[in-house]
Amino acid sequence: MEMVQSDVSPSSQLSQVRRFIERDETSRQSTGRINILRVHNAQHSGWASFWADPFHSVIHHSTIKIIAFFCASYLFTHLVFSLIYYMIDASCQLQIESLLDAMYLSLEVGTTIGWGLPGSPYMKAADAKGGCMSGIFIIYLHTLVMQIQNAIMIGLMFCRLSRGTSRAASLIFTDKAVIREIGGKFFFMFQVCEQRKHQLVEAKIRCYALSTTVVAQTINGALSNFQNQRMRLTQPDDETGSYLHLAVPNLIIHEIDSRSPLYPEVKRGLQGSSSSKAFRSVTRHEIEEHMHRNNMEVVVLVEGFEPITAACTQGRQAYSHAAEDIAFDCAFAPCVLRREDGSLTVDFNRFQELVPAPPGMTYVGPMEREELPEGG
Repeated sequence: MEMVQSDVSPSSQLSQVRRFIERDETSRQSTGRINILRVHNAQHSGWASFWADPFHSVIHHSTIKIIAFFCASYLFTHLVFSLIYYMIDASCQLQIESLLDAMYLSLEVGTTIGWGLPGSPYMKAADAKGGCMSGIFIIYLHTLVMQIQNAIMIGLMFCRLSRGTSRAASLIFTDKAVIREIGGKFFFMFQVCEQRKHQLVEAKIRCYALSTTVVAQTINGALSNFQNQRMRLTQPDDETGSYLHLAVPNLIIHEIDSRSPLYPEVKRGLQGSSSSKAFRSVTRHEIEEHMHRNNMEVVVLVEGFEPITAACTQGRQAYSHAAEDIAFDCAFAPCVLRREDGSLTVDFNRFQELVPAPPGMTYVGPMEREELPEGG
């Protein structure tokens, strides 16, 4: 079977094209980062969003930054309380001789290591009946602050370690999507599969078409109309929930009909009583010109739950026409091999391969039968 070579090393011109979702991982997979520059107004700045929900604002930073933040916050807390202990030394008979002694005391109290200074453990002179009331308040406040910091750190670190975002790294999408003609109709297709043996639960898929249409030219540049449109799926069927079985490659199919965002507007205006006739008049050139003129990009979202942690994960991929992520008149090479005993083998080396599929060619599915040696 003749294969279509897919260039995984984009040219310098294509490397300057930025997709809505970055593709910086190996095999040109998505990192999940979304290319959006948010310009805040004076009434609602970025800091206002941060303080409105500080927990989720912090948790979305990298683990290294969170650890560095807690190291700095712990150090700051101990420094503040060391100065307080140094200030109450005389009244509470702590016998602190330097700020270093005060720092030791702060660490011992804050980490509940023990009391290691020569002063009175009850913060009073040996012959005194009363004690140091300010010392009781300071120690109580110090331990309370440290317990709150410990609780926040444990909560944040647990959320970071069990987060579902990194779980999506094992979802693999085909590098290119294809558009091909079958039975006089055009279809947009790509594949997705789970590389791990542990599958996501309740996996679903959604697709969106992003388009930017220039409506007018001004002295400041082009005035564009941006649209984000949902794409109806033929396989898996939207009406049944668009569920996926990711243990094997799933061929995702979207029919380019009059309801499709990929359907040319000039042809959509011809719809009516002669809908089927107008649909058959659509050509590959018209679809390609429509995608080029509107800078079309298809965004794919696969969502599911990790069964161990119950964390929701989302795999993301983008297929941009400007970045040449969409191939015409091609199909995906079979990559699921059935053994002689009936078991299946998924060959990820062939997952990305394309084969020519001119109009009228019998559809090439993702599975073929092949006898493999036992244990091979």
